[in-house]
Amino acid sequence: MKHSKALPLVLILMSVSYSSMSEAALRMFSRANCYILPYANIGSESISWDPALTQRRLRTYSTHYVRGVFRHQLNTGWQTTSWSHANHREIPSQALWYVVGHHYQFWNNRIYLLRQTQATNCNLLF
Repeated sequence: MKHSKALPLVLILMSVSYSSMSEAALRMFSRANCYILPYANIGSESISWDPALTQRRLRTYSTHYVRGVFRHQLNTGWQTTSWSHANHREIPSQALWYVVGHHYQFWNNRIYLLRQTQATNCNLLF
């Protein structure tokens, strides 16, 4: 009987440990001016994602500037997902975009700003 009472405690500790590990796995980054012509026009974007595919309540804002002037802001809204992606594909040009990403998570009835990211390049190795 002692072993059966200890089993729920072990399972709880394992789930807390897994949740900490999955939190550490969350990746957040932004890219700007990302054109791999003629293959891809990734454009400018901010992304929050979990390589372990853990479903989370995420929201990503991506604010875009050209030569220091605000152009627009993209907002994913709240999503239950492992991939939150605010993207703008523009016509490749000499315009130098600057991207600021805000990455949020809703957890335990609170909103957390997890990270702010910035980019002026393609950031392929985020």
